[in-house]
Amino acid sequence: MSIYKTTTNQDFLYFQKKFNEYAKKLGVGHYIIYFEHTDIPSDSMTPNGAYACIYKDATNSVATVQFCKIWETVSRPLNKREIEETAKHEAIHLLLAKLSDLAYRRYVTALEIFSAEEELVRKIQKII
Repeated sequence: MSIYKTTTNQDFLYFQKKFNEYAKKLGVGHYIIYFEHTDIPSDSMTPNGAYACIYKDATNSVATVQFCKIWETVSRPLNKREIEETAKHEAIHLLLAKLSDLAYRRYVTALEIFSAEEELVRKIQKII
């Protein structure tokens, strides 16, 4: 049996704050980020029960991050630790945006993949 809670505006602001901190730490703070506090519909790219999701455009360094209004609390309690973990998870998706973008293209050169991988390695190297 699932138990749901509604996330508050304070939860949403905390999520934004933590997401921005992790994005900066991961070296992707240059992206223009739009945030939405919304219901997240399930589709082919967003699994049912998602706490947040991100839509990213690596070419233009723009992303929209959605934070779910309805939080399923059986698997994850609604608290600051879990909100921060969710923000971190979405920031890591942003870190992978360029590599992900290349992977979805039909024609990609080995040099493009190598360059994206190198960029990712350098960013991770700075935080480890």
